[in-house]
Amino acid sequence: MSTLDDENKAVLGRYTYEDDTDIKSRISNMNKDNTTDNIAAINEIVLWKLNRSIHISDQTISMLNSIGYLNKPSDVLNDKTVYKLIEDLLSSKGIKLAVASTILHFYYPNIFPIIDQRSYRELTGKEFPAYLSRSQRCIEVYIDYIEKCWQYNIEYCPGIPFESVHKILYQRDKEKGNKVKY
Repeated sequence: MSTLDDENKAVLGRYTYEDDTDIKSRISNMNKDNTTDNIAAINEIVLWKLNRSIHISDQTISMLNSIGYLNKPSDVLNDKTVYKLIEDLLSSKGIKLAVASTILHFYYPNIFPIIDQRSYRELTGKEFPAYLSRSQRCIEVYIDYIEKCWQYNIEYCPGIPFESVHKILYQRDKEKGNKVKY
């Protein structure tokens, strides 16, 4: 074996990005004629390439699917399962508050708004905290945001479904010429 081979093996040993074996295995075993499977695989590849892959436990997914009993945003304010779910999402690799809120929104759009810099700034008049390191603080910020969105919806846009409130806030901030900070 040449010195170059040894050197390249050492370089490969320092490669720290996420392993691609699972993605390759899923692709080799999927039905190549199924468009949905192909789109899911391509989305997973893109997330892998951007180093944005996430890992959510089966328990967290189960909890996510278990909160269907909630009917309106005000129901989440004191629900212990919601707090635990948000905490578990935030503890998952690759998930911060904006992504956690987006997952919750897509599962339950009539209860959970998406939180991001623009919508938060428009709703509160404050900049979104750049680095929320404690999950408890993130949960408090998000629960407060949900409550404020609910009040905003009732007061300023009662004829618009709650699931669109974050879009209104986002667009208003954008039209003011505000920029995304990070």
